[in-house]
Amino acid sequence: MGFRRITAAMTATLVVTGALTVGTGALPEAHASSCLPNLKILAQAPVSTLSLPGGATARIWDTGKQANALNDVRIAAVVIPAGTLTPGAVTAPTMSAAITPSSMVAHDPRAIVVINAGHFDANVSGIPEKSQIRDGIIRKATSTRINGIAIDQQSRSAHPAFSTLAGRVQSVRGTVPLAGVNWQTLGVGVTAYSNVWGSRAHPYGPRTVVVSGGRVVAIKLGAAGGNRPPVNQWWLTAPAGSFATKLAALKIGDPVTVAMSESAVLQWDGAWPHAVLHNPAAVVGSGGTLVYQGVNKTSCAGRDENLRPRSAIGWLPNGDELVVTISGRATVNGTRWGGSTVHQFAEIMKGLGARHATALDGGTSTTLLIRRSVGGALVRLDRSISEYERPVVDALVFRS
Repeated sequence: MGFRRITAAMTATLVVTGALTVGTGALPEAHASSCLPNLKILAQAPVSTLSLPGGATARIWDTGKQANALNDVRIAAVVIPAGTLTPGAVTAPTMSAAITPSSMVAHDPRAIVVINAGHFDANVSGIPEKSQIRDGIIRKATSTRINGIAIDQQSRSAHPAFSTLAGRVQSVRGTVPLAGVNWQTLGVGVTAYSNVWGSRAHPYGPRTVVVSGGRVVAIKLGAAGGNRPPVNQWWLTAPAGSFATKLAALKIGDPVTVAMSESAVLQWDGAWPHAVLHNPAAVVGSGGTLVYQGVNKTSCAGRDENLRPRSAIGWLPNGDELVVTISGRATVNGTRWGGSTVHQFAEIMKGLGARHATALDGGTSTTLLIRRSVGGALVRLDRSISEYERPVVDALVFRS
């Protein structure tokens, strides 16, 4: 499978300031006249408060069943004290076969909090849209800077970050840059595919070089290069042009080294230049910024104004992490509706005390699971455990 170049990870701490205010009354009205009025559900007392391992606390607000199902609102929020539960990523076995979050952690008794994470790629159904690293192994990455959530296990913290792949393919014929790993498009350089991509055909150039055990073992031409690689092989390809020409120079038996590393620039660390986390333990994709320095950064335009289930991760002023879902009970043709608009959800995050907050995938993917004790049963907070749970590409997990 080649090798991954490792450098020492830097411990980085999220630095934020501001006062913590949690559900002290009706949320302020939206500033934009085009926004739907903000929800006032946090003015009510939670219907349930649960203590979790590591000092985490889960709270639930619920309007109950309304005459119009679109008016049903349920908020589930878990506060995780800084440096207690260890964040990480869990994934489906391959890029092209999603599974449910509960399946991802079913045999992981230390998984205490689990929330769905990255989006699907709209153009390649079932493939994660952005980068994915699990247990320190790069599963999907690009040399183009891309946003996501990066995990530093040394400080037991999750950070919004821009991550970038650095890598090269080196042989006796020369060195070429690595543009991507299991990426949905071919970039400027060589893109490497592995068995982790799954059964779906992947992009390919005119020539694909198969590397196993540090040597070229086969050459694939044209569409044959889009097949699934066997275990412990890298399939190297590039679009027609200079990099494809360099691949064409490789011969069977040539020694080849595939080296890669990932760096994540922390977006909200309070420092300039921003701290860099080298080789994060995990990375998953994320959506847009909801709250930055206590300010709602969302819009009220177009599809943002739909009432949909939504998921997010936020950070309190003291560094505690906050995972939140908002959902409703309306379902139309298998698609979940009800919950909040994007702007309303940002206000909810502020009302829960978030100084910063980043959106995760939402809609039918919205899922928040907890265990009330190590090895205990999984409990679903956003909906009943018996209701449909959508298979997703990855999830954030917080372990005892």
